[in-house]
Amino acid sequence: MKHFFLLLLIAHVASVQGNQQVADNPVANSDQSLPKITVGGFRFGTYTITPLDRIQVSIYGEPELLVSEIVDRHGMIYLRLVGEVNVANLTVKQAEEKIELEYINKRYLRRPKARIRMVDYAPQEVLMLGEVRKPGPFSFPHEVEAMDIVEAVARSGGVTELASEKKVTVKRKTDVGFDVYRVDLKSLKRGLEEGNDEGRFFLQPGDIVFIPERII
Repeated sequence: MKHFFLLLLIAHVASVQGNQQVADNPVANSDQSLPKITVGGFRFGTYTITPLDRIQVSIYGEPELLVSEIVDRHGMIYLRLVGEVNVANLTVKQAEEKIELEYINKRYLRRPKARIRMVDYAPQEVLMLGEVRKPGPFSFPHEVEAMDIVEAVARSGGVTELASEKKVTVKRKTDVGFDVYRVDLKSLKRGLEEGNDEGRFFLQPGDIVFIPERII
């Protein structure tokens, strides 16, 4: 009997220690222990569909409804049976849900399961002009939506010897016209070299960067 109670005591102590180790482990109790699901290089749910994206839309169990479409400049795609559907500025999941509702509301399918696959992404470009070694369009990697101007200029070969880095201008399209930003590229580069990333300027797709020639 004594041996029986001793075994129970040992088992209880081991259980308490195991629970304490789990409680003290921050990874075991956080989302960091979960796998990160990605779609086409983007964290699932964050990428929004834009004009010129090519997407493939399939409906489970309905192979004849499979389509591969380029989103037009108005954000529309054409689906069989239901016609045009606007998917611009929606995440993949939101677009799938909208397509399902279209088939339900128009009484073609009762419980459709739509799936969207990103076939190709619309170009994400900025235009580099002036005293840069590789002028012309510069494409962002698909996994980023904005890029630090210092990095973008460096990826374009850097500036020439005649560049006036303190008077860089960035032109950005808005709903009502354009905004123009004055950027001191030289100060930003110096700050990054010294470990100071305050005041960083991030380029967005469609921006036009002009690096003028300095006055000698």
